[in-house]
Amino acid sequence: MFLTALLQSVLLLLDVTRSIRQQSDRPRHSTTTCVIDLEEGSVLGEETFAKASRGEGRVVRFPAIPFASPPVGPLRWRSPQPVKRWKGVYDGRGREVACIQSTVSGRFYKSRLPQSMDCLQLNVFTFAPSLPSSRHGDPRRTSTIFEAPTPTLRPVFVFLHGGAFSVGSASEWINGTFLAAQLGAVVVTPNYRLGMEGFLVHKDLSAEEGGSNFGLQDQRAALQWVQRNIRLFGGDPDRVTLAGFSAGAQSVLYHLLSPSSIALFSRVYAASPVLGVGMLDLHEATELRGSQVDRLGKKTIDGLRDVDAKRVDRAVRGWSRSASRDASYPSARMPVADGVNIPSNNVLRLFEEASFAGKPLLLTVTRDESSVFLMRVLATLRNDTFDGIIDNAFGDTRGPLVRAHYNATLSEKGPWATLAEIQTASLIACPLRFVARYASSYHVPLFLGLWSNRPSAAKGFPGAHHGIDMPILLSPPSKRNRAISEASIEYLRQFIEGEERELSTTVKWPSRGLRRDPRIRVPYDAERVAWRAYEKKSKFATMVWETSTLGTQEDAIASMFDCDFWDQLYASDTDPDKVYGHPFIFMERLAPHIEPLHHTIINLMAFYALEASLRWTALVPSAIDISLALVLVTLVLALCCRRRKRSEDERPESSGQASPVVKHARGPGPPEGYGSTKRRSVSERR
Repeated sequence: MFLTALLQSVLLLLDVTRSIRQQSDRPRHSTTTCVIDLEEGSVLGEETFAKASRGEGRVVRFPAIPFASPPVGPLRWRSPQPVKRWKGVYDGRGREVACIQSTVSGRFYKSRLPQSMDCLQLNVFTFAPSLPSSRHGDPRRTSTIFEAPTPTLRPVFVFLHGGAFSVGSASEWINGTFLAAQLGAVVVTPNYRLGMEGFLVHKDLSAEEGGSNFGLQDQRAALQWVQRNIRLFGGDPDRVTLAGFSAGAQSVLYHLLSPSSIALFSRVYAASPVLGVGMLDLHEATELRGSQVDRLGKKTIDGLRDVDAKRVDRAVRGWSRSASRDASYPSARMPVADGVNIPSNNVLRLFEEASFAGKPLLLTVTRDESSVFLMRVLATLRNDTFDGIIDNAFGDTRGPLVRAHYNATLSEKGPWATLAEIQTASLIACPLRFVARYASSYHVPLFLGLWSNRPSAAKGFPGAHHGIDMPILLSPPSKRNRAISEASIEYLRQFIEGEERELSTTVKWPSRGLRRDPRIRVPYDAERVAWRAYEKKSKFATMVWETSTLGTQEDAIASMFDCDFWDQLYASDTDPDKVYGHPFIFMERLAPHIEPLHHTIINLMAFYALEASLRWTALVPSAIDISLALVLVTLVLALCCRRRKRSEDERPESSGQASPVVKHARGPGPPEGYGSTKRRSVSERR
């Protein structure tokens, strides 16, 4: 298997090298561009292309548009302020940045983009009408070309990235060109402040307007920007779907509960929201978080605004690790119940009382959500360690109840698989089903889905883990996953178009390798697969995705995760902080035994995307095999280069004269910071 991995790695390196060479041979920017005039100034867009099953592959991309003023200086830890009008045409190509990234368990993820405090920007991807051509490639002003009635306004899909409110960016999680082409929609992806820049709580801030949850406020500011401007890009402001993954999905549901946000979108798509987490109220957060940043020597918020962001993050990181001795303790960088953006710290109770404003919902979860967070625990987790984790997470009263309920699972599957199942059930799956039940009782149009499939390149990874569905939905699929991907995107397209009772599509199954699952109650020789709304008369139909099967089951999440047990456990206490922990807290609790995977979820998503370029999918080895093989290939290449350089240095000169230095002419390079890991200061970026 290792030799297979070695060969696969060589092929991967050759494929990457070929892709880089092809990219270098292309012009850096498209010659077909256009300009749209906004209230804040003019923005430049370029035409791009993507393969789309619906045949619409021409998309206009407007990257890195500022939607708020840079949150620096006196605007740091303040509500987002309107952006100042700029002169000339703003060209955002090469200006994509990530907000300052925080850390999770010390070594979880590092953005591939330059990080900046000046990060409140969004990307817009819209369909491409017949753009006026220019002999010299000069941009043409087309401010009215997207407006109705020529052509008809299209639905809008706003996607909030995930990353535990600590990492990630709008330009890394989603292939907006592909998705806009597939959905026939206008796609918007905004940045928002993360970590302590986005969720600091301080006593001096409580008196200021919007003195907490700045990341959520940034998201709302982006939605307000969409309402003001999206018509100019061909989007319909009355048909905005607010979507998100993980922390982004949590944010989506928080906005669903917020009176300040509810009018800014018309429907909701939430993938794997972590709802079963403890949350501090504003008073508790002010005491705990504020006291930790006080040790930086800055007693006022004005003084703290001069402190480097990494210093602030490190101060709170130390507190987070010490506090994690209690696994039910809320994370240091999570949103807080401030009474405005989030009305109460008992979020699930809010859904009991919510009317959902009649917003249609599409909610999804994966079968093995938490397995990716526990990958390195497999070799070290023992039954006695397992007992301690459960008691620590759920308390002395409920801990034994949880252990007793999962005793048979522990005997059958072992401590690691049992812990992963408990995390998935208590943190994501059952809280989401809890929300779905209450939404259906209000007769809100609702579709519920369960991803149980794995990409064929994921043989070394544990099950259908957190984020497994994102590459299938948000990026071009592999050949093996194409049927599932196209069907899923068609469901999503119908949902954002306005369908409320049944989604359906014609699935073109592969001619080989069809795996029949007797649990799925859909005839496999049928091409049309219907996804009925989650309601009593459909027996709470839930769509279930397998690798080569697709169909509905009756209340699949409840039966798979025994959600009745968790509902009863939750109902026995009005304070969910004592019932539900946080997935990263589990990792920190096991810090002596865990070495978290670097770039875990992002790298997995990229790894799955590479599957499309592999031809030997049946021989795809495990991730560990590939990692070891890549290291070996790198060492061999480095050794060869070193020996070659040494031989060249020792080679005698053919004549007494030195060889002339040939200066190769080069064209203009990319703009500063583009494709570079060098981080510029805020003043340089401005």
